[in-house]
Amino acid sequence: MSEFFKAPSRAHASCLLLIDTSGSMTGEKINSVNNGIRVFFEQLKNDEKARDTVDVAIVTFDSTVSVVQEFMPASSVEVAPTLHANGLTSMGAGLQKAIDMVLDRKNFYHSIGVESFIPWIVMFTDGEPTDSILEAKQQLDAENAKSTSGRGRIHLWALAVQGADVNTLNSLTKRVLYVTDSDYTKIFDWTRKSLAIISGSKPSEVPKLESLEGTGAQVNLPSDWA
Repeated sequence: MSEFFKAPSRAHASCLLLIDTSGSMTGEKINSVNNGIRVFFEQLKNDEKARDTVDVAIVTFDSTVSVVQEFMPASSVEVAPTLHANGLTSMGAGLQKAIDMVLDRKNFYHSIGVESFIPWIVMFTDGEPTDSILEAKQQLDAENAKSTSGRGRIHLWALAVQGADVNTLNSLTKRVLYVTDSDYTKIFDWTRKSLAIISGSKPSEVPKLESLEGTGAQVNLPSDWA
């Protein structure tokens, strides 16, 4: 078994961090994102139950889309990547890449007989797309329509910071978190804690996620929150 896949006897949770690295994210914003990602991995690697079963990938979008990190367990991440901001906001293309990757990961789990949880895409953005999101939205809606549990097949979380196109995000998902605190480590830590809770449950369960209190984020809760 590859070093980039561990604990085959346990159910796995996959999370793709989809980060807006367009020009508007320069300065304090991208620095806070980098710090949040660093703490996210540090804390996840220290979690004995989750470090081998939460598999994380990182994709960025600006004028182009880049796969910064393929899926791997947190315990295999030696150094968190440092992201840089520049260019446009190719959100639609970024989302399509993210959807394809989480579906491929889900198929990988199935091919080796490993149980898995509903995959997460956690998109962090401060702007509005400079490309079309229509195909990504159609693909996401089509996948979630296939769900027999009513909970969907992909959970997209949109972390909206100052400047984000909230109307566009609300058209994509009910899971829009309005991040008002400039210290993004808090919302990344919420993500980490919630993934740890999920990985400690069973795929058939609807776990109670970590409280958003103290994260600087606000949200209208969807019925299928977890």
